[in-house]
Amino acid sequence: MSAPPSGAGQAASDAFGIWVPVEVRYSDLDAQSHANNAVFFTYFEQARIRYFNRVRQIGRELVAAGALKPAGATRTAAVAPAATDDQLELPLVISEANCVYKRPIASLAPIVVGARTTRLARASLIIAYAVRAAPDGVLYASGSTTIVCVDPRTGRPQGLPHWAVAALRRLEPAIGT
Repeated sequence: MSAPPSGAGQAASDAFGIWVPVEVRYSDLDAQSHANNAVFFTYFEQARIRYFNRVRQIGRELVAAGALKPAGATRTAAVAPAATDDQLELPLVISEANCVYKRPIASLAPIVVGARTTRLARASLIIAYAVRAAPDGVLYASGSTTIVCVDPRTGRPQGLPHWAVAALRRLEPAIGT
């Protein structure tokens, strides 16, 4: 597995598009009373879900404002002004995930997980994560997931929807390509 994208462990809270509060549960702890290594991926998942909910919200705002331009040849068709959440679907699968453990979480104290897109391609994106005590607090772990947009019928990669690309660029102005 590759290392997380540069900046995944940055201290600046503004480096991440969103921070999600997460409660460390008793069931997250292993025999040594540390958060089990596997549970970090569920922390990433919680941040990713909130992150994509924000992307959909921005997509709805762009559609309502008429801010979406016609889609390019490699993008899914533009969304109609009366689009519903069904039309703002993102059929995504994770093709790679990694986590770099920096320090054990040894209590039931709340943590936060930062998420941001670090790379955007035609049919995929990379999201970086930071698990911290607070946005500028102790870093417990960093990681990333490579996510691919797929055609639900065939399972083959397809271009990210035009509205999603526009929303991601709005949320993450410095996004890499």
